Formats: sequence, structure tokens, C-alpha cells
Amino acid sequence: MTKDHISRIEAALEAGPTSGHWVVDSGSAMLNGAPVVDEYFVRREDDDTSIAAGIVDPETGLPSAVNADYIAACNPTAIRALLDRLKAAEQRAEHWKAEHLAGNAEVERLREALEAVVAYRTGGLIEGLCRAALEAPMLDDYNR
Repeated sequence: MTKDHISRIEAALEAGPTSGHWVVDSGSAMLNGAPVVDEYFVRREDDDTSIAAGIVDPETGLPSAVNADYIAACNPTAIRALLDRLKAAEQRAEHWKAEHLAGNAEVERLREALEAVVAYRTGGLIEGLCRAALEAPMLDDYNR
């Protein structure tokens, strides 16, 4: 999902869509003496006026309970809650990313400090070995 998608959703919510809990309802007609659903619509739970009506499957042209359920589920309250969860998740991700990067910087600082200590200790050891080698009698001195 891009920032453009989110911006468009936020703008649509700010425009003030119908609030409240949305539910699916249907209308029916009689066909051969039996009721047949001929329309699905979405309305507020305590309201008789449709928010969306004539909801069909564009592939078949038939009334679509699935599309009506989807529209009802995507009511403004649900979408606001999703956006809030998305923003909270993004903030947590940024927090963990910052901590991870800070942790990497600390690891690098400690590695450099350890390398300095090792270099100092090793340098002293090598220096001591070199000094001892220079001060030690040479083989030629033994041969005399």
C-alpha cells in the first residue's frame, strides 16, 4: 500500500462518510412462487436508508452478498481502526529500526575498542619479543 492510497483513504474519511455500524440487507422478489434475492444493499444498523444499493458481481451481473459483506465490513469505523493500527505498527517498526541501528553502532564501537586493546596488548607482546630477540646473544656470539 502506497502513501497515496493511505492519503486517499484519509481524505475520504475526513470528508465525513456515513458513520455507524454498517450491515447488509437484501430485497427479494417472487419467482415461481418462491422469494429470490434480487438486491443486496448496505445500510446503518438502525436505519432504513441504504448507504449502497444494487450491489452486484460485475462478472455475472447478479446480486452479490460477498461484495455487500465487504462494503459493510469496510465502514468508516473499521477503516479508521485499521489506519490507527497501521500507524502504530509503522511507529514500532521505526523504533525497532532505530534501536537496531543504534545497537549496530554500539557493537561497532565495542569492536573497535576491543581491536585497540588487542593491538595494544599484541603490540606490547611483539615489542617485547623483538626487544628480547635484539638483546639476546646472537648465535655467532656462542660460536666464538
